[in-house]
Amino acid sequence: MENTRAARRTFAAIAKPNRAALGFCSETSLAELADILASTQLADDFKISRALNLDGGSSSGFWFARESGAFSVPEQKTVRDFVAIVPK
Repeated sequence: MENTRAARRTFAAIAKPNRAALGFCSETSLAELADILASTQLADDFKISRALNLDGGSSSGFWFARESGAFSVPEQKTVRDFVAIVPK
């Protein structure tokens, strides 16, 4: 993997106690993403303790539902696989 090439990034992150997040970042290198995730607190009680880069590049897309409606960043190339998280 090239640490300095900028590309779309999707990631999974965890925080204590028992919190998790999926995220998306545009045109970021792996080194920049690591710096962002290490220094950013997403909420008062969400300080990232571990993160995993899932994929990057033009096949990366992101969609989530929120109270005010859906948010999406469509992929630039067609993809066959996806990760979904739904309530139990």
